[in-house]
Amino acid sequence: MVRASDQSTDQTRRDVPAAAPSDRPPVEVEEIGALEALVSLKQPWALLLADYPGATIFLTHGLVCAWWRAFGSGKRLRILVFRSAGRIIGIAPLMQRVQWHLGAPTRCISPLRNKHILREDLLLPERPRECLDAMVSYFAERRWQWDRLSFANVPEQSPLFGLLADAARRRGLDAPTWRPGRTHWILPIQGDFADYVRTLSKKLRQELRRHQTRLDTLGPSSHRDLQSRTDQLAALDGVFALERRSWKAQTRNAALTPADQGFIRDLLQSLGDNQLGRTMLTTQSDWLIAACVTLAQGDTLYGLTTYYDADASFVGPGALMTQELLRRIWGGPWQRFDFNGDTPFIRRWGGHGVAHYSTNLFSNTVYARLLKAGWRRRSSRKRAEADLRKG
Repeated sequence: MVRASDQSTDQTRRDVPAAAPSDRPPVEVEEIGALEALVSLKQPWALLLADYPGATIFLTHGLVCAWWRAFGSGKRLRILVFRSAGRIIGIAPLMQRVQWHLGAPTRCISPLRNKHILREDLLLPERPRECLDAMVSYFAERRWQWDRLSFANVPEQSPLFGLLADAARRRGLDAPTWRPGRTHWILPIQGDFADYVRTLSKKLRQELRRHQTRLDTLGPSSHRDLQSRTDQLAALDGVFALERRSWKAQTRNAALTPADQGFIRDLLQSLGDNQLGRTMLTTQSDWLIAACVTLAQGDTLYGLTTYYDADASFVGPGALMTQELLRRIWGGPWQRFDFNGDTPFIRRWGGHGVAHYSTNLFSNTVYARLLKAGWRRRSSRKRAEADLRKG
């Protein structure tokens, strides 16, 4: 048994079993804090992923490992493995880091999170209620180690959304309230591509024709559809160089750091063959003007990064590349394209938005309760300010 005051980063820790129906073995919690132990979970992780209806590319073993190798410095890995009768039935890929809130340090536990992971979930295909009970109990017994358990942009169909509040109440904690987070835009891939194009707005179709005409006047242009791991990895240097010329290079979404670039490179090396999407390159002569890297999980293709040269904006390289990408994946193995975001540009391509939600669960310590009170006051002030702006 690990004492609540134990702050070590041992490879594994075991907790007392959580309560379970008498006719089933209890759920036990094992905490993993070393990368080597995380890597060793590859096979059971894949089995759980195959059985989880809500699995996304952001919940895959390869992405979690690549993310931690790139961004784990200064953070504590806290992977929870749920077992029953020795068999792994769920995994919670979590980490802990210190964040500043209202001028005070906050020890925050959350799923892996930064600009490369814009949605979160836990891998709970089996007995999710008991797994969440076990997780909340595990952290409640170690309340001195953390202040806030945070989940951001969780889909409504996740077990977290429906069961976390009840698990908190059963442990005597204040039930968290879910608030709206990001929306991610999904485009169903069905029917004939020509029929799909006819559903686009007249304005967009006219713009695409105009952009193509302008591009053709500059000389020969082409779209390269890279599908092999070798070809996609070889193209990354050009993609990163394009990013430095793009409009994103001037925003906080830029991927200019060695850690960001290392993550994307490691990701393409770590994912399974069936999780690699396609890398689309749009060139005009030898000038790379647009690039898009995609990933796949199950029947869904995900947009990971999209860049275009700002100097080529007059030919709409992003729009032309998106049209060509959709044309090439239409009728393929995927049933939907997940844009991994929601912008006016994305919405022009049709489909529908999927809402995600965020929440916080605070530890039952005096310090954490003070943090929670400050959090509520700030949220109330923001809502009041928003109401004034609307008025």
